Amino acid sequence: MSRTVPSRIASALAGVIALVIALSGCALLEQDPSSPDVPRIEQDEDLGELTVYEVDTAGELVPAAAGLDAEVWDLFRRVVTPAYAAERILWYKVGDDPDSDLLAWVVESEEDPELWNLAVNLSAAEDEELLLLTLIHEYAHLLSMGPGQTDESGDCLARPASAPCAEDGGYLAAFHARFWASYGEEAPAYQEADDAVTAAFYADHEEDFVSEYAATNVGEDFAEVFTAFVAEPRPSDPGESRVAAKIAFMWEWPELVEIRERLRSEFGDIVWVEF
Repeated sequence: MSRTVPSRIASALAGVIALVIALSGCALLEQDPSSPDVPRIEQDEDLGELTVYEVDTAGELVPAAAGLDAEVWDLFRRVVTPAYAAERILWYKVGDDPDSDLLAWVVESEEDPELWNLAVNLSAAEDEELLLLTLIHEYAHLLSMGPGQTDESGDCLARPASAPCAEDGGYLAAFHARFWASYGEEAPAYQEADDAVTAAFYADHEEDFVSEYAATNVGEDFAEVFTAFVAEPRPSDPGESRVAAKIAFMWEWPELVEIRERLRSEFGDIVWVEF
């Protein structure tokens, strides 16, 4: 799941997040074993050089980070809570490529499928609001793919191509059933992101989505809507539009409402700006 530079503003939501199931093009460079306090380095095909920190069971970085690396991690911990960061994140990776449209992503860890890796493009940190919204969006991906949310039975493989392997009764399964199942085979496949397919699908259903990238798949749509849910007032009329109905969907989950209120209390009313 990676956040990219947004292409439009819709319903005051700006953001483009892409779901990435596995990182590709990363090669681990050797670290001097005599320098345990120096983070290791990876090469990434999108962001170039990534500095890699391990997250310990207390949610602290190993080795300790400084400067912007540490500031972004501290902001992420405020977004998800320190306890959640310690419980769910194994590796924290930072790059800095202003020419890349990737802002951040989360991906399942190969070492432990119950843990995730977070990567952030530090060029996004120049815009504090953009960075905050990006991290909230990544939080939405973690929530929708967390414990009790994924279907491990294998039966999900028989579901429509647009459906994720999500546990019945979980966020993504319910969101798909209500807002994506009706598209049928027209909907983009869940794990096959294609810019041309997304653009065509969005062009036919622009009013259904908070942003063009939300039309990539149901997971991206959920994360975009969750970010709007946090930042926007509660819709006065959920029947006014499909976007309003999607935001109203989030209000049906008390635990998500609790998270929304915590974030708004932590950061104040989030101000949306055009960028």
